[in-house]
Amino acid sequence: IQKNVRVILDVAHNPQAMDYLLVKLRSTYPNSSDNVRLVVGMSSDKDLKYCTEIVLDHVSQQANKLHLVEASHPRAASISSILEANPKLVNESHYYDTTMTSQQTEEEEVVNVNEHGRDVSSVSKQVRLALELAAKNDELLVVCGSVFIMADAREELGIVEPRDSKVIAEVAGAGLRSSQENFGDGKKKK
Repeated sequence: IQKNVRVILDVAHNPQAMDYLLVKLRSTYPNSSDNVRLVVGMSSDKDLKYCTEIVLDHVSQQANKLHLVEASHPRAASISSILEANPKLVNESHYYDTTMTSQQTEEEEVVNVNEHGRDVSSVSKQVRLALELAAKNDELLVVCGSVFIMADAREELGIVEPRDSKVIAEVAGAGLRSSQENFGDGKKKK
């Protein structure tokens, strides 16, 4: 029997926004620090150490309630850079890092890596796992961080949204999976 899980999506992606989101969660859901599971992905230009400390504090230093993801966008923070910024996350949080030799996964999985070396299924895999664990443990699921992870998260949660055709997405999205991800990486395309 599948339980209904309350899911919150928020694009809190810097320390101030993360802090505000978690303060709001505490006031809206007073027991959330003991009863929340977080899927977090960030852009590489954010303070990864401070952002991860904020979310760790919210889950009472229980890193096993955190699911780290990397968006397929070139500006997204890689799993390895998040783990390097905060080594407390290495042994207990949920993640799959394509750049590390010791992978932390439940089973051997095929990794689909894009031209930027990003696992294009990172968000989907962790949202799916987080949803299963949140249902099992009667937890609130919060998906937060970079706007780059939201399209994949919404898709994995079954939220159907209109998308540009493949041709338009390729032209407008500069080859990204969907044009909704096109926020630029500061480099001119040839």
